[in-house]
Amino acid sequence: MDHGEARHGMLVVCAPIGSAFGDDEAAALITDSLVELDVRIDDADHFITHVSAAANCTVSLNGAVGRNGDTLLYFCTTSGADPEDGLEIARDSAVIERVRLVRTSADERADDRTDDGVESYFEFTYSGPCPVVLLSDHGAEVLELNASDGTTRLWCELSRSADVRRVVESLREEVPGTHLLAKHEGARDRRESNGTSVEHCSTISPIVS
Repeated sequence: MDHGEARHGMLVVCAPIGSAFGDDEAAALITDSLVELDVRIDDADHFITHVSAAANCTVSLNGAVGRNGDTLLYFCTTSGADPEDGLEIARDSAVIERVRLVRTSADERADDRTDDGVESYFEFTYSGPCPVVLLSDHGAEVLELNASDGTTRLWCELSRSADVRRVVESLREEVPGTHLLAKHEGARDRRESNGTSVEHCSTISPIVS
């Protein structure tokens, strides 16, 4: 099955007895060989990067949901910024069609707040370049995306057979100011839930961009 730039497939292996597979074979069947990319985005026009610089705060992308057309729902948390600043920045942005302040930690108990001050939870209707969608089209899973002081860091997983150079070049075309900082090769148990970080990393390869 093809989706975007990625081709997905499934291999089903059956055996009449439970002891048909030894430990090595069983481990191979439940383990993915993968690559984790550590990416930095310095593009001031990238919305999340821009918010972190303009509001002098930390922004975390909690999720992105596709809608009709080219718009997405972005669910973000800001830490250390006045919620009104986040609303004003979003309303002034050409890539935000709608913004909603869901809640803030100021509405909760004082001991639920972070050391950075108030946390605010926003829903943005977004229509700009999206590295998460592009990476998904290449078969990648985004593990984490955070921005602070005008710089965004993104971590994602790809199949070890993926063309990393092509993925990074596509990212740079979509979001200028993208830099690949490092590539980690390892394996992950398929039984783990989505969104977990890579375990059992065997190599760490810094990359000069």
